[in-house]
Amino acid sequence: MLNVKQTLKALMVGLVAIFMFTTQVQADEKPLNGKNLVVFVSSSDVNKAGMGLTIGMAASAKAGANVTIVVGAGATQYILKDGKNSYFKPMDKSLQEVVKMAIDSGANVYLCGMFAKALGLSNADLVTGAKVVEGADIFGKLYMPDVRTMSF
Repeated sequence: MLNVKQTLKALMVGLVAIFMFTTQVQADEKPLNGKNLVVFVSSSDVNKAGMGLTIGMAASAKAGANVTIVVGAGATQYILKDGKNSYFKPMDKSLQEVVKMAIDSGANVYLCGMFAKALGLSNADLVTGAKVVEGADIFGKLYMPDVRTMSF
């Protein structure tokens, strides 16, 4: 007959095995596959901007969503090659690195054309892979089927 300690150990091993199996199944599934997400990042606050960029990246890389990240206003500094290289502690990376990771995950990363024009910026000023777009491009993303939006 099993004692309490052996029973608890067997239960824990079983729970860990179930967790590992279900985690693998969930990791292989992409729950947002084919869904569309537009994330607006305008805050100059490193944590707010970092959260928006990270959520966009994760939705693209891990969940399979078609992600568009639109950067503007105070967050413009984070999409520039020579911009403010602010450290985002939760990711242990600079925000420029997070932008690059978002692009590498398949997300479209855009700088609002209005801010680019006001600041005299072009695609050459941006982190590689990001681009300046006009309002029509952004509206096109907003009116895709099943689109969801977030802003930071």
